[in-house]
Amino acid sequence: MQQHVPASTDTFVRSFAKGLAVIRSFCKDAPEQTLSEVAGRTGLTRAGARRILLTLEALGYVHADGRKFRLSPRILDLGLAFVDSHPAWHSAQPHMQRLASEHSIGSGLTVLDGDSILFLTRTITAMDPLTSLALGGRYPAAQTASGQALLAALDLFELDLLLTSVRFEERTAYSIKSRAELEVRLEQVRRDGYALSDQEMALGVIAVAKVLRDSTGRVVAALSIPVDAGRYQPSTMRETMVPLLFNAVERIEADIRAQQANS
Repeated sequence: MQQHVPASTDTFVRSFAKGLAVIRSFCKDAPEQTLSEVAGRTGLTRAGARRILLTLEALGYVHADGRKFRLSPRILDLGLAFVDSHPAWHSAQPHMQRLASEHSIGSGLTVLDGDSILFLTRTITAMDPLTSLALGGRYPAAQTASGQALLAALDLFELDLLLTSVRFEERTAYSIKSRAELEVRLEQVRRDGYALSDQEMALGVIAVAKVLRDSTGRVVAALSIPVDAGRYQPSTMRETMVPLLFNAVERIEADIRAQQANS
């Protein structure tokens, strides 16, 4: 898919945007590309694509192998900078590990990006039904407990803008299929203070999630606990997992506030 680079303005650096477009052109379907392929996927001229690729190669973000280019491991530094600077990442780690060691429960820390969620970190146990989820992977917010928790925390104007373009992917027969259905669910999340998603993204997975807030009340992430739907029903999730979730969120938020007070 060709990427569109907006026109230059006084506050928009078009050359930088072109560089990002080149980086983003590499993906699972195109892990290695020729100069012509990069130009075609980005809409750049061959000369423009060549300058950017050679710059990225000089900086160590791209490797060249004959006519083929590929991203180097150094590109991970760009994503890890976001993770490392995120206020919830350091605070959440020990409490997520505690859930794993004391209760054999896996958990995930996610943020909202448009109509998707991204995993910042995960702890995985032998009982975790979502071992295939990748860090940095994008998943539909409407079909996940953490996504629903994050969407419900948006102000209504921001939520309305987002829902005008949201895509409702039918991952399973239980997936939310319309905006009206999602809005009813989000109202339930606001009343309960947490989200519960029962096999909406993947069969056999039921999960609960709650947002994390910093000292100003700003939502910074969501903590989720996924378990096997064959072992837990919604009623038992509310009885057993929700108290653990609330307790972990309370402790993480306390650490976030302490971290902000000391910074």
